[in-house]
Amino acid sequence: MKVVLDYIGVDASVVLVNYNADYYIKYYLPSLLSFNHVVVKVIYKGEEHFIDATIRDEFGLIENRGFTYFMHYLEVKPDQELQIRKPYRYDYFCIDEKVDFNVQGNSGQLKLTTVCKGNRANAMRRYFKSTNKREIIDSWNSFLFIVLIIPMTGTERT
Repeated sequence: MKVVLDYIGVDASVVLVNYNADYYIKYYLPSLLSFNHVVVKVIYKGEEHFIDATIRDEFGLIENRGFTYFMHYLEVKPDQELQIRKPYRYDYFCIDEKVDFNVQGNSGQLKLTTVCKGNRANAMRRYFKSTNKREIIDSWNSFLFIVLIIPMTGTERT
């Protein structure tokens, strides 16, 4: 991935991380055995993005991709020291839902539009790939019953 990014002129570097014992890594150095994974650090529009090419179900623009959790990293360059990743805050909500509910007389029409981004989108892709259709439909029916029907009747969930 690094070679391809270099070829197309994207500022990128190889980075060593540890997904399991990241908090304690500063105490384990200077051993390279402290790291258990390699990702690519990309500078895009002045922001650092870390891309793990081994993650499945990751799609979309770089700004909307999932967040990979680790605090410390070591760039593979001469004379580098352990670096601490900047704190991160999504500049968008990971779930954006729009509900249109029209009732006329005794019948109604419901249109639910859900847009997922980041890690939530990845989780939903995995859910739809690995779950049978009947379970998905039952889950959505349950969700809609709880958020639409119960508040209208005044009945509280226990």
